[in-house]
Amino acid sequence: MEAVNKSIKEEELRLLGPRPTCYDTLPFQTFRFVKWLIFAIPAIPSTVAAAYKQAKEKKEEEARRLKEEEEEKIRREEKKEERKEQRARRKKVERYKDRTGEVDDGKNSDDSGPPPEIDAFKQPANALQMWTDQDLAKLARLMKKYPVGTTDRLGLGSTSMLLFHVVVTENIIMIEP
Repeated sequence: MEAVNKSIKEEELRLLGPRPTCYDTLPFQTFRFVKWLIFAIPAIPSTVAAAYKQAKEKKEEEARRLKEEEEEKIRREEKKEERKEQRARRKKVERYKDRTGEVDDGKNSDDSGPPPEIDAFKQPANALQMWTDQDLAKLARLMKKYPVGTTDRLGLGSTSMLLFHVVVTENIIMIEP
């Protein structure tokens, strides 16, 4: 069976002849290339222009993306600085005059001068404020919590309200009959 198949193939090869080489097909390949070139030449400028336009759009998109990222980063930094300033404004409490009559507004924070002197007598931040209804209600609750006869009644009440004994005593006198 194999011998028969082999003889059939040899006979076909003998009838067809040897396979063509690239030199045998060169005239046909040259003709096909010239034909393709003739049809492709008019399309070359538009193809190049489309590729250039696509590359330009890609470059612009990348630049736009980088610019947006940079703006977002700057926006986050500004927001962070704004939050820091708000926190600083919330923490900054206007200082009231102490017994010397000077106002401490916290501007002596630079390290160039001598260190500020520590004053042994500083008034609480709310010492010179008017008493509100809430303050008076809190004082009344503290008076009930620490009745007359409790040791250091004024000290406990004044420390709870962050005030001096004198100020608390004046208001207790006004509240109690």
